[in-house]
Amino acid sequence: MSNSSSEEDLFNRALKLPGEERAAFLKEACGGDEALRSGIEDLLAAHEVDSAFVDNPSEEVAELSAQWKESSIGGKGAGSGDGDGAITTTASRSSD
Repeated sequence: MSNSSSEEDLFNRALKLPGEERAAFLKEACGGDEALRSGIEDLLAAHEVDSAFVDNPSEEVAELSAQWKESSIGGKGAGSGDGDGAITTTASRSSD
């Protein structure tokens, strides 16, 4: 198994463990390879930050989402011709 495969395997195994069990698992699984253990700990920390952002979007993201939902793309103003950027067409009938 290559070092990157081993690192990925250990990361995935550690990720499945509760946070309080990860350090002990990595200490044993990595043996004396401090660089490997440190690298996996860094990956786990980055994963936690990414997960926290996805689980708790900022108010700014929530506001943009709300604006989008009310825009023509989101559905409410589609084709209304209210200056929201939607392209509208009108058919004119000529009287003979």
